[in-house]
Amino acid sequence: MPLKKLLSIIVLTILLSACRDHNRNILLAANDKAAQKNYNDMLYKESKKNVRNDTLLYGVFFQMPDTAFYSYCTKMFKKGIFNGGYDYEVEVHITDAFKRPVQLKFYPVFEKSAITELPCRFSYINANVYKKEDRADVLLNELIPIVMKWYGGNVFVEIPTHNPLKGPTYIKIDANRQITIAEGDNVTEIEVNFKDLKPAGKKNLE
Repeated sequence: MPLKKLLSIIVLTILLSACRDHNRNILLAANDKAAQKNYNDMLYKESKKNVRNDTLLYGVFFQMPDTAFYSYCTKMFKKGIFNGGYDYEVEVHITDAFKRPVQLKFYPVFEKSAITELPCRFSYINANVYKKEDRADVLLNELIPIVMKWYGGNVFVEIPTHNPLKGPTYIKIDANRQITIAEGDNVTEIEVNFKDLKPAGKKNLE
């Protein structure tokens, strides 16, 4: 077999494999109506579960009291695991899960002094907006399979945004925990949001 043809077959095989891996983690939809139905079906199914998934990141969890969060962060700062500035935003450098080092930043939303939401931002360390390999869409292809590996459960539902500057939004729900992933306003950042759909004292998912 000619070398050129053999190389073409190898490249095609790699691309098809990547597509299959990508699709294992995402429930695609043909249009907006189908996407909304996929989301509503998942929301309804998960609302019936009498369990909680409170795990978030690096030991932080839903319903964690604000005093416990600040105390925990102080310990993690002293260990050198957490970094951050005067705005209390936590910064972590992840060097083992991705192909290149990634920077994670987060700070919780508190309701009645307990964590109910955790907005996060992921980007490659020292990302350059002028380099295609540093941009959010590249990181997104890495991040979704990693998030699935970390948390398991349902696959992500793809929700079209019709924004020419950004790709779709991806959402998964496992019991009370909703994870949303989308390209950020900064072209090098991915925004990930963890939301407790059933905070303490509320009987139904919102």
